[in-house]
Amino acid sequence: MATFDMSSYENEPLVFKNLYGEDYTIPADMPLEFILKIGNLQKKVEKIKDEKKQAEVMFELVTIILNLDESQQITVDEVRKFDFKYMVVIINETMKQINSIDQNPNLNLPSSN
Repeated sequence: MATFDMSSYENEPLVFKNLYGEDYTIPADMPLEFILKIGNLQKKVEKIKDEKKQAEVMFELVTIILNLDESQQITVDEVRKFDFKYMVVIINETMKQINSIDQNPNLNLPSSN
């Protein structure tokens, strides 16, 4: 009988603390629907030439990420007040978390190349 230890696949949640001391805890287990949506939004940002339109997609992206914390309800209007560098950190760290799934040697996933 084959036994698969699912605990070896667990990642730590991401915790983002805003300037006012509020924490946003993003669970390590992100729904597939979320991962696909994030991927599509990132591709959309890359194709947009207009910086204002890029910013709108980034606001949406950060809002979606932070709303994975079920104890919070953040709006796009709140995210608009964020400094650009904080939005970049939130997006980059979330993408690292998603990409770490691919890097886990215990998963033995087929190559996407």
